[in-house]
Order: sequence, then C-alpha cells, then structure tokens
Amino acid sequence: MRMYLSSFRTGDHPERMLALLDNPADAGEVAVIANAIDALSCIERQAAVERELSALAELGLRPVELDLRAFFGRPPTYITAALARFPLIWVRGGNVFVLRHALALSG
Repeated sequence: MRMYLSSFRTGDHPERMLALLDNPADAGEVAVIANAIDALSCIERQAAVERELSALAELGLRPVELDLRAFFGRPPTYITAALARFPLIWVRGGNVFVLRHALALSG
C-alpha cells in the first residue's frame, strides 16, 4: 500500500498523489470516502463532498463518492469488493471519530 497524506485538501503537491497511479489519465473512477463529515447537516455534507469531487476532477481524475453507510451491517466482503475496483481511494478529512465509526460498521 502506498499513501499520499495531506493535512488540507489535496495539499501542496497533488502531483505526488497522481504519481501513485500508473496512468492518471486512464485511471478510471477513483473513490472518495467522505464519512468523516457524516455529522454535518445533509446540505453541508453534500456541499463538502462536491468540493472534494470537484478538486479531484480538476486534477483530471473521475471521482465518485463511496459512502460507507451503504455497507453498514453487511459482511466485510461487500466493502472489500467495492473498494477493489478503484485504483485510488481518497479519504476526506473531518471528524476522525465519526470516520472510525463508519469504518468499523462497514467492515
């Protein structure tokens, strides 16, 4: 596993994140996990997700949200299969306790 860590959005060196992909232009869809902001109102959460999707799209990627809540209570094989199709998984920051809870419930 290779990681790109940033303390604010895509950071000062998004090209380093893109370098993790074999060919960013042909990467297909990339997953955005935004469950760290699940405690926000629906309107605030959606606006924040749209900002993340837009920022990644500006880098030439095709981001889609993968909401961990859809996997709550399901066997871990479901989330494993869902994540396997993505060459890159972007986990948006926010409340790490809310994120950890979503990670635990989704397997």
